[in-house]
Amino acid sequence: MKIVVNYYYTLYYFATFTLIGIVACTNSNSNSHLSKPNHINLIQSVNELDTPKFSNIKDIILYINLERKKLNTEKEKYKADKNAHALSYTIANKELELQDEIAVLTYNFLLMAPKNKENFEGLKYLTTLNRKITATQAFTLLQMYPESIQKSPDGIFLKKKFEERSLKESQKTYHTSILELVLYDTANHATTLANIESEYILLDFWSSWCAPCRIYNKELISKKGKIEQNANIKIVAISLDTDKKKWKKAVIDDNLTVLTVSDFQEFNSPLSKQFQITSIPQNALINKKGDIIARNLWGDSLLHFIKTLH
Repeated sequence: MKIVVNYYYTLYYFATFTLIGIVACTNSNSNSHLSKPNHINLIQSVNELDTPKFSNIKDIILYINLERKKLNTEKEKYKADKNAHALSYTIANKELELQDEIAVLTYNFLLMAPKNKENFEGLKYLTTLNRKITATQAFTLLQMYPESIQKSPDGIFLKKKFEERSLKESQKTYHTSILELVLYDTANHATTLANIESEYILLDFWSSWCAPCRIYNKELISKKGKIEQNANIKIVAISLDTDKKKWKKAVIDDNLTVLTVSDFQEFNSPLSKQFQITSIPQNALINKKGDIIARNLWGDSLLHFIKTLH
């Protein structure tokens, strides 16, 4: 069974609220890539009208457990349904929306709550890459706590985890030699990124077994025309699959009408390592000069950014 740390599974960690047994894996010689913004603000809720209010961090966990229970009930209800495949997208999308809401709720609560040891534990659930809260925002919260807490074993651990996230979020360059890596499309034709005739390439990292990725595939295709018409951009879906049959089936099921390629090495792929892909879904907008123009922009945020490239 694959164990992949991504924001889909972060929801599980939220729900269980496990506070021990988490292992940090960082480069002790790395320099800090974190900076403190001049000001910090509450993050807008995904659904402001339906946003519950919490008085303590434990209330958030109770809310998560309740929402997870509702989703699990839906999963069981539709498990034997003949349209289960289509319904799985609906369930996955609900989980993504809930994950977004949980990240925002937790961040906003911690920002305004007393900076004590009990609330400090909540920061552990902002260490994983997610769409709503950046490493810098999370690190800023950490800096608001008393120095004694920041220098505790948990505080030191969190600082390292935020540095890990920040390294990925702030990576600005890549080695152009990776453009010559041989990849294979669904017809088993060999190609390279160097062969893509465009100024920019949007690399979309996904896999057939990643439910959130499949949701993003649909969003990507719905916005394909606007993405590629706004600038000289081509979309390349980089699959981290190792099972060719499942990969090809997912391409058909998702109507993935962009170039989709793989070298079938999953997270061990030189491409994954070059762009520090340890969780999915992720994307990177690059040029062929070795610049990473942007990372992990989705939907309207991606379209707005692309317009600035003119």
